[in-house]
This record gives sequence, structure tokens and C-alpha cells, in this order.
Amino acid sequence: MTDAYNFSDDVKKTLALAREESFALGLDYIDTEHLLLALTQLWAPPHARVLELRGIDAHLLRTAVLRRIRRGSSHVSSHAELPWTSRAKRVLEYAVATAADSRHSHVGMGHLLAGLLREERGLAHTVLEELGLTHGNALAEIAAEEQFYQDHGRYQSLPLRRILIDAEVPEWAAEGDVAEVLSQLVINLSRLHVLAGGAGLAIDDLEIAMAAGNRA
Repeated sequence: MTDAYNFSDDVKKTLALAREESFALGLDYIDTEHLLLALTQLWAPPHARVLELRGIDAHLLRTAVLRRIRRGSSHVSSHAELPWTSRAKRVLEYAVATAADSRHSHVGMGHLLAGLLREERGLAHTVLEELGLTHGNALAEIAAEEQFYQDHGRYQSLPLRRILIDAEVPEWAAEGDVAEVLSQLVINLSRLHVLAGGAGLAIDDLEIAMAAGNRA
């Protein structure tokens, strides 16, 4: 399934993890809820950022899914290929379409989240909607996060120092509005967090960021 489209490595891992989630639940098929559970295992930008901005973390999301999910008693081999439901297939089709509409080079995790939100017949859609996330209120944000990630994240290397030193600090910040300078600094550090794949920031990186703020 992954050979037909230009899926990112993270999406490929997510599809494999969805199979593992289904198997662990004693089921013999892969549905939208298993994809959503898999997303909680690869908790990183851009999809994690979109969710966290709405107060949804990996634990909360996983708990919400497992509370609603169906468990089975299948004895299928752990090496067997599991079929995808029509709902799960449509999620992937929607993800591909979202990437194409945005003219993105890869089908990324943000596009996969958009696909889950768009497939209204899936349990994943129901859970996300109950948590306050819908295709309508999140699509633009998903597209923006995915664009930044594709431009500067794992899909394409960009020196971290350039992101921080070339920070766009408003001219009026030089007049002494420290709060605004710090606000801009937070944005820059947030982008550094994306580039680092969620890893902790090093002291050198913080010093570079502070230098960028001091320029204002």
C-alpha cells in the first residue's frame, strides 16, 4: 500500500503501527481507530502540534479511543497481512488528496490527520470531534503546519541557526517592548522544536535564540 504513494517515512511507520494496534486488540482488520492509535505512538509535529494547541495530548487521545474501541478474540498470526476497511482506505485516499491540493511533495502525518477528520463514518472522526477537532476547523492549520514541516523538517534539512538568527523581529520591538520580543522568541524556539523532532533544546541553541532576541 505504501508503494503506490509518496508517503513520508513517519506515515509508513504509522501504517505498520496501525496493524500492530489491531493485532494487540485481537482483531483481524485495520480501521480508522487503529490509525489514530498509531498516531499517538509517533507523537511529533506536525500533527501533534495541531492537537496540542487544542489541549489534546497523546495520553488523552489514546484513552479516548480505547474507551470507545471494539476488542476481539482473533487468533490471526502476528505475521499475517490484515485487510483494511473501506473507511481506512478512504482515509488514505483523503490524505493523498489533501497533500495534492496543497502541492506538497510528500503525504505527511498532517495529511493523515486530515484524512481521519474527513472520513465521517470512522470512529477516529467521532473521537476527534468529541475532543473538539473537526476537518473544517483544523484543515487550514494542518496545511500550514505540514507546509512548514515539509519545508524545514525531516523532509528537507535546514540549519537550525538560520531559523533563529534570521528571526523576523518587528521594528517597533526595538523601542523596548520586551514582551513582544519574547513572544517572537517563543515562536522561533517552537520552530526549533519542530526541526529537532521534539528533542530537548541544547544550551547553545538557547544562547543563539537569546542573541537573536537581543538584536532587537
